[in-house]
Amino acid sequence: MKKTLFSCLLLLLSFSSFSQCITTAVNGAFTIIVRRADGTLYGRGRNDFGQLGDGTTITDYSTMRQIGTDNDWSDIFSSDNHTIAIKVNGTLWAWGRNNEGQIGNGTTINQLIPIQIGTDNDWIAVGTGDYNSIALKSNGTIWTWGKNDYGQLGNGTLESSYVPQQVGTDTDWVKIAAKGLNNYAIKANGTLWSWGINSHAQLGIGTYGSGDIRTTPTQVGIDTDWSVISGGSSNNLAIKTNGTLWSWGSNGNGELGIGTFGGFGVSPIQVGTDTNWSKVSTSSSVSVALKNDGTLWTWGFNMFGQVGDGTITDRNLPVQIGTDHDWVYIDHQNNRTYAMKSNGLLYGFGISTYNEFGNGAILTNPNPVLIQINCNNLDITAIEKSEEVVAYPNPTSDYVTINFKNYQRKTKFLITNVLGQVIKQYEKELPFGENNEIIDFCNLEKGVYIISINDIKTKLIKD
Repeated sequence: MKKTLFSCLLLLLSFSSFSQCITTAVNGAFTIIVRRADGTLYGRGRNDFGQLGDGTTITDYSTMRQIGTDNDWSDIFSSDNHTIAIKVNGTLWAWGRNNEGQIGNGTTINQLIPIQIGTDNDWIAVGTGDYNSIALKSNGTIWTWGKNDYGQLGNGTLESSYVPQQVGTDTDWVKIAAKGLNNYAIKANGTLWSWGINSHAQLGIGTYGSGDIRTTPTQVGIDTDWSVISGGSSNNLAIKTNGTLWSWGSNGNGELGIGTFGGFGVSPIQVGTDTNWSKVSTSSSVSVALKNDGTLWTWGFNMFGQVGDGTITDRNLPVQIGTDHDWVYIDHQNNRTYAMKSNGLLYGFGISTYNEFGNGAILTNPNPVLIQINCNNLDITAIEKSEEVVAYPNPTSDYVTINFKNYQRKTKFLITNVLGQVIKQYEKELPFGENNEIIDFCNLEKGVYIISINDIKTKLIKD
C-alpha cells in the first residue's frame, strides 16, 4: 500500500514541476527539443530521420526522450529535421537528417545520436536552415556546411559542402542567424550582412527576384547600429541598439507588421515607433517579439492560431498576447511558437501535429498552451504501482483534469487554499477503468491551491 501511495504522489508532484526546469526550447520540423537547467537535453515529436537523437527512428510522441546521457549542453538550434548543438567545452555536435550533408561529418548518412563535428572547441553559436548549417567561433569566424544551391553557404559558389568551411576571411563576426535558404550575420562594427536566395526580398538589399541570389555576404544598407537578427524563410526581423524594430521581405500575411497586407519590403522598414524591443523570432510568415518590459507580441499568418491571440485572423500590426509582463524567451518556427516566462513555465501556440505541446496532435492552438514536460528526475517506472492518478494542466486558468487509470473506489476530493480554507469538497464513486474528473477553477482568484485526493496532496497554481 505504501508503494502504491508513493507512486501516486510522485505522479501528482511531477505535474507541479512541469517546465520549471527548462532553460531553452527549440522547434524542429515536427519536434520540440529542450535544454534543462541540469544541462541535459530532451525531445518529443517526429523521429523518422533520428531527429530526436535517442538512437532510434521510432516516433512515440507521448513522452519526452532524453538525448544521450550528457549533462553539459549549452546551446542548441533546430530547423527542418536536424539539430546542431554546442557543449560547455565549446565542442560542436549534430544529429538528425543528413541527406545534404547538413550534419557536417563528411557523409550524407542520417545520424541517430549526437555526433561530434571535428575536434575544435571554440564554437559559441549555431544556426540551421532547411538543409544547411552555420556556426560562429570565438575568434570571430563564420563556418557553414550543407546544401548550397542558392549560395546559402556564402562561399562564392553553388557547391555544397559536407564539412564546415569558413565564410571568407573576416574575423569580426559577432551574431549569426539562419532559416530556409538564407544566412544573416552582424559584425562587431554593427553592420548587417545577408546571403542566399532573394526571391522574396528576404536579403533586405533593395532588390528581389526568383533568380536573385548572393553567394557571399552582402551588406544590408549602411547602418552600423544593428544588435539582434532573426532570419525567416521569406521575412526577417532585426533590432537596433536604440531598441527600434525593423522588418523586411514578404508581406503577404502582414508579417512585416507595418499595417498592410501584400507586397515586399526590399529594405528594412521600421515597425511602429517603440524603442523597447529586446528579442525577435520569425519564420513561416509569422513574427514574434519581446519588449524589455516582458510583454509578448505577435503578428502575421494566423490560419492555425500561430499568432496566439485567440483567433485565426491574420494580423498586420503587432498584437500583445495577454497582459503579462514576465515573458523572457521565444522561438518561432514551422507555424508554432514556444514562449517561456520568468518562472520557467513553457507555453506554445500554433500547430501541434506530433504532440509538440503535450496536448495531442492539435492543428489549431490559438491561445498559449502550457507545455507539459516532466522535470522530475526520479524514475517512477521502477516503482511498483497498481494505481495511477494524474492532475493537469498545472498551472491552470479555468479547469483541472484529474485522470484515474485502473482505479475503482469511493474517492474524496478536497480543494483548499494555502490558508487551509476549504474551497470545495465532495465524494464520488469511480467505476473501474480510466476516468476523468474535471474540477472548475474559473471563479477562483489567481494563487496557489491544494488538491487532496484521498489524502494524497498536490499543489496547483492558477495563473
